[in-house]
Amino acid sequence: MTRSRTSLSQPRQNYVPGVAHSSSGKSAMRKTLAGYKTFFSIVPSHGIKQPKGKGGVNVSLRDDYATPGNFKRRENPPGLSGYICHTTIRSPSQAPTHIIGVYIPHDNEKRAAIYSYLGGITEECKLSNEGLIMTGDWNAVLLQSDRTGDLNANDRAHMDFCTTNNLEPMGGTENRPWHTFRRLHASPVVSSRIDDTLCLRRQGNHQLDSLNRPTVLRHRPTKK
Repeated sequence: MTRSRTSLSQPRQNYVPGVAHSSSGKSAMRKTLAGYKTFFSIVPSHGIKQPKGKGGVNVSLRDDYATPGNFKRRENPPGLSGYICHTTIRSPSQAPTHIIGVYIPHDNEKRAAIYSYLGGITEECKLSNEGLIMTGDWNAVLLQSDRTGDLNANDRAHMDFCTTNNLEPMGGTENRPWHTFRRLHASPVVSSRIDDTLCLRRQGNHQLDSLNRPTVLRHRPTKK
């Protein structure tokens, strides 16, 4: 079971707080956080035993930001339910900020479809000068220092995606926090930072300026 939690919370008045959480187990998808409004994107289940879905990703926005007229949930892109959870929030004085929860599996066809959707949203945000935060489990790393051992094909594709779309990790590339995933049964133990939060480089949106600091990432269940 894969679970990933990304917390964007920081104690600042002009900060846009949220949490993204992805899971391959449907029971974890039922959890919500007190004080937050949670949006779910569930992988459809075509079997009889799992009629409610078999995992996915959600985004939780703090209640004082998720007020009527202040937030919007976008429809899941075709075929990507459970892999993308797309929300937008705004205030009267600012352009919208897109907060997208992401889970990218190892399946190459699904990966390509997810990157295509995110690339389109990135271009949309550039043209309209809207804020963008994409966070979750990418199953790939952005920097060599984010993985023990050699980079793989998924890592290189992820790097190309970020370079092409002018994306960078929130908080920059210096002083990156700890690795979020460890395979303890391997010898030697291998680790990586496959959970990450990305935003547009030098966007100039003051909401994102206040967010431009390392975020808290955990490759483990979100607790109530």
